[in-house]
Amino acid sequence: MQTFIYGFKPYGQFNENITEKIVSELPYSPNITKKVFEVEFNYEMFSSILELNRPDLIIGLGQHPRARKLRIERKARNIYKSENQKSCRIRDLGSDYLFCNLDLPVVKGATKTYDAGAYVCNFSMYLMSEYSIKHKVKFAFLHVPVSIDETFINRYLINIIDKCKG
Repeated sequence: MQTFIYGFKPYGQFNENITEKIVSELPYSPNITKKVFEVEFNYEMFSSILELNRPDLIIGLGQHPRARKLRIERKARNIYKSENQKSCRIRDLGSDYLFCNLDLPVVKGATKTYDAGAYVCNFSMYLMSEYSIKHKVKFAFLHVPVSIDETFINRYLINIIDKCKG
């Protein structure tokens, strides 16, 4: 099973992004492709890596600076805020919402949520959900608090990958 795990580089006022650190510290495996994206509304950036790697499992990680728990995101909205804060549709003819098709377990220190916002995390979630439906691939997205215990999140991710293998 080929797994693709992604996070993001720092953005805005943040000099670091916890997801970049988490992705880089995951143990090496020939079956896991890791990528840290720029924080951009860029269709090609996301689609090209999927076409190149053709994963069976996708796990996205985004930093959530106000979160106190790991947020298991379930729903991506077909909307994003442009630089001038104007709301734009990701896909003009796309569904208003798409759901992650991998329902992750809620463990201590985590919660399920149904609003990934309107920034690049939601944008990537929508595109990855679209891809996962079309290609019958498992997909989940996690919003990560800035001050998360990295051992906890690494164990959680490895557990997800192991369970999806079986």
